[in-house]
Amino acid sequence: MIPTDSAIGPGLTENTMHTCYAHSPVGALFAAVGMVADQHSFGDRTMLEGRTVREPRVIEAISRTAAQTSDSTSPGAPQITGYRFVDVAADRVTLDLALLTSTDPSASRTSSATTVVLQWSDHDWLAVMQPSETIWSEMRPLTEPSNFVALTADQR
Repeated sequence: MIPTDSAIGPGLTENTMHTCYAHSPVGALFAAVGMVADQHSFGDRTMLEGRTVREPRVIEAISRTAAQTSDSTSPGAPQITGYRFVDVAADRVTLDLALLTSTDPSASRTSSATTVVLQWSDHDWLAVMQPSETIWSEMRPLTEPSNFVALTADQR
């Protein structure tokens, strides 16, 4: 489920991809949560094409994935359980997200964390591509959940 607020966003939903968030740290947080859902629905290539800051290495990554017959999507939608702001500037926000993830829908979920860097560009928050050529850092075990602000169902 994606958090919505008329003042924060998303302001637009095109083909069920969520865009147009407020130019604020909370707007960046809402955008990141929306990107988790959009990633699950659309896959890596579509996220690179539509939700990343355009730079030469992104265009190269899109070109490499253009030959794929379909986007790679995750088998089960991750559940965001918390967040923390790592760095906040006027036009750039780095967030850590705590997630419950699974590589197999029938398996139990594990607690993981990932980092996303968002940059204000073209009147919206866009992700900065990571070295892994996705918008997320590599998943890592969530070792200190108390360092995250809990994100409950009524906040999503």
